[in-house]
Amino acid sequence: MIMNGYLYYQEPLGHSNTGGGFTCLDLLTGETIWHRDDIGVTISAGYVGTNTSTSTMATSGPTFGQLYQYESPNQHGVVGGILWQSSVSGGVTTWQGFDAFTGKWVFNETGVPGGFEVYTNDGEIVRYVLSYDTSTKTGSIKLWNNTCEQQGLHLAKGYTTDAWQWRPNGKVVDMSQAYSWTASINCDLTGDTRPAIQYVIPGDIIIGTSSSLAWLGGIMLKTPDPMVVWAISDKPETRGQLLWRQNIPAPENFITPFWGPIDEQSRIWTLNYIETFEWVGYSVDTGEKVWGPVVSAENDFTYYGSGKGGGQVGYIAYGNLYTQGFGGEIICYDMATGNTEWRFANTNSGDETVWGNYPIFIAAIADGKVYAFNNEHSPNYPLYKGEKIYCIDAYDGTELWTMAGWAGQAGGPGTSTAILADGVLIYYNYYDNQIYAVGKGPSATWVDNWEDTIAAGESVVIKGEVMDVSAGASALVQSGKFNSVPAMSDVCQSSWMEYLYMQKAMPEGATGVQVKLTAYDQNNNAYSIGTVTSTDRGTFAAPWVPSEAGFYKVVAEFEGSNSYWPSSAETYVNVLGEGASEPVAESLELYILIVVIIVVILLLISMLIRKK
Repeated sequence: MIMNGYLYYQEPLGHSNTGGGFTCLDLLTGETIWHRDDIGVTISAGYVGTNTSTSTMATSGPTFGQLYQYESPNQHGVVGGILWQSSVSGGVTTWQGFDAFTGKWVFNETGVPGGFEVYTNDGEIVRYVLSYDTSTKTGSIKLWNNTCEQQGLHLAKGYTTDAWQWRPNGKVVDMSQAYSWTASINCDLTGDTRPAIQYVIPGDIIIGTSSSLAWLGGIMLKTPDPMVVWAISDKPETRGQLLWRQNIPAPENFITPFWGPIDEQSRIWTLNYIETFEWVGYSVDTGEKVWGPVVSAENDFTYYGSGKGGGQVGYIAYGNLYTQGFGGEIICYDMATGNTEWRFANTNSGDETVWGNYPIFIAAIADGKVYAFNNEHSPNYPLYKGEKIYCIDAYDGTELWTMAGWAGQAGGPGTSTAILADGVLIYYNYYDNQIYAVGKGPSATWVDNWEDTIAAGESVVIKGEVMDVSAGASALVQSGKFNSVPAMSDVCQSSWMEYLYMQKAMPEGATGVQVKLTAYDQNNNAYSIGTVTSTDRGTFAAPWVPSEAGFYKVVAEFEGSNSYWPSSAETYVNVLGEGASEPVAESLELYILIVVIIVVILLLISMLIRKK
């Protein structure tokens, strides 16, 4: 997880030298902020900071986080960060909350019900809980809220000013009745199985099914025909009312459909056909089919969309559907029309793998880019060579950059170990057992000149360097592996990072960054010296022939790139000529020197007079 600019992860317990526990690192520097050995191991069911019970339960450490924005007449803003660890004992689910900044226990919530989970815009974690009696065709829909009022999370219950202050610290709060609202259901949701929620657009619509469709990786002998899909309102004024019910015919030839993602922008929800890789789009507002079935996959291994087995996996962003799989293809579909926007398949592995292509999976979609990685369900050792992480343009499928690395997945289901937040992509690399942080880093510029004073019309050389001073580069210098790490151009970043951190060969023809040199006279008039490119050692130099006398400030400016933040430095040149005056600083030094000489002479004369 990433939260508050920190990275959180479970340490392995067993044959590693870490010995388990839970760790928090600074996202930008990799510095350990805190580590706890007693989080993420078998702990007591009554845990409130220390083990207080012999009734134990197995836990795997915090698995989700929360930044809750609390607003009341007495308090405003995000109330810190909480890491949540969920555990079950005696059939009761308990959430244990730990402070994200220190790792210390803060409070517990007990009696957490199951349900369809959603994060609200304010950071509340809510669960839609559906109850339905098929015999009477009646039921209810409730919204459980982990920040619900009047449960004991505040300084006091009731309606005094104390009830407007968020004060859960040190408490164990029963949240079994923490429902923000309850709405009745009086409509026909019957089918071949109990109704279940599939999608929620909060405050708008709840879509569900009463048919037993396949799950991801699961194959059914026969799909229910028809498939019952329904929608009820989540708008406060009509909540619980039936909006539509559709009996969708099952596909022919024993084709197995299962649920795909929903897109709020185009208001389309989807089904995927496991055996044919096809997608079908349905209207959120009516339940009627809008487009499909469509397919653009060209590799039969696309059948395996993840480590779970048969069935495509898709992700929604920018009004598009992005799919992945063992076929080595990422395909982008327009969610409004089902049309194929682009197909990325630059994953040929030759004879390196049994797949022919490197299977490719999506780790994150952000900033108009798709971040993907190669992997498979259970890698053989030695690991296949040539695995990469990818950055792909989300709008046209252009490959922007790649870098060596088996970014991996968390077990068979295909969930990536790579995550992205705060402009930093984090991934665990199977090849070298290290965590990598990829993002825009700081730079440092230095500039000087060969001579401080020249005559007008003479040449002076302006020289300097631009260095990579990110945490990773600084660590390489401190370890003695490099004396310094130069800032390099975007075009060679991938190969250069592999050289620095992955023991690859130094890339030939690597180029540095662009540096703009400008001289400013005492009236702040600018004179362009030119733009130069630093070398693979980070150095740059350029001659300058000033035509007019004066005292000049020379600024070397690296304006930044996609890889580095900008930096600049300055030096000074005194240009002598007819009518030129010495700079104030040097004139003052000269006057001081003359005064000192006069004082020394007077002292000597005084001594001679005394001797006489």
